[in-house]
Amino acid sequence: MNFANVSLPPAPSNETMAAIYHLLDVIANADKYKSKLDELAKVRDAAHEAIGKLSDLQKKHADLAAEREIVSQMATLGKQKLQDAMNALAADRAALAKDRDAHELSVKAHAAERQKFDELVAAHSARLNELDRLKKVLA
Repeated sequence: MNFANVSLPPAPSNETMAAIYHLLDVIANADKYKSKLDELAKVRDAAHEAIGKLSDLQKKHADLAAEREIVSQMATLGKQKLQDAMNALAADRAALAKDRDAHELSVKAHAAERQKFDELVAAHSARLNELDRLKKVLA
């Protein structure tokens, strides 16, 4: 056999050698890595639990957002109804003010008519008194 034509396989890279040494270290110090793996498992379990809580909180958030939207729509509707009622009240007050002004004019007109009537009654009374006096004088 001619060894001059035989080539050696390429040498492993530095990264490959570092990985092999690390694997050997893991095998040799299994207890040290076991405790680290246990810590990672605890962290993983805590992360899964936090993800579950986050999912629940996101569902609650979505439910509350939907409820808030309903309440907001109800508040908007309530505000609109209140505004409509306030507008109707303002219109009623304006009509009342108009009616009150008309009534005040009517009362003033009635007072003037009553004063004229009282003057006529007084004049008529004076005439009746005069007639009574004349009857007494003539009688």
